[in-house]
Amino acid sequence: MAAIITNMVSKIKIVDLAVQSFNIDKVEDFDIALLTTTMGQSDLIFEIARKLKDKGITVILGGPHATLAYDFDKRIVEIADSVIIGAGEKALPQAIIDYQNHQLKPKYYMPVTSLDGIPFSRLDLLDSSKYYSSTVMIATRNFRTNVNIAL
Repeated sequence: MAAIITNMVSKIKIVDLAVQSFNIDKVEDFDIALLTTTMGQSDLIFEIARKLKDKGITVILGGPHATLAYDFDKRIVEIADSVIIGAGEKALPQAIIDYQNHQLKPKYYMPVTSLDGIPFSRLDLLDSSKYYSSTVMIATRNFRTNVNIAL
């Protein structure tokens, strides 16, 4: 998602909790935090989100857990200033624009039907020494299209 909002913000920092710890004391100069959560990381992400909010940082949650458990996990709405439901390639830029205009909505859902025009991931923002490979493959996209079959 960093590649999508690179031109919209002045500073981006990525913390991958799979390979590094999060230091809450190094976020003073950030206004907004975009947190992606899976079910397995949700407790940790919510703990981090609470600490960020205590520092006055706006929290936007997204990812599989926020999407799939939005109606069931009350912590999502309680903690997040806003939630991105589903793929964020269109919704996140709109949320950033709304945040900058002081009009952030509680929830965004904007379906993505194509990856045309979506920039490649900002792998340069990751500490490559922490990874076995810098090659990433996305294999979780499923786009439905209308198919006309003439018989």
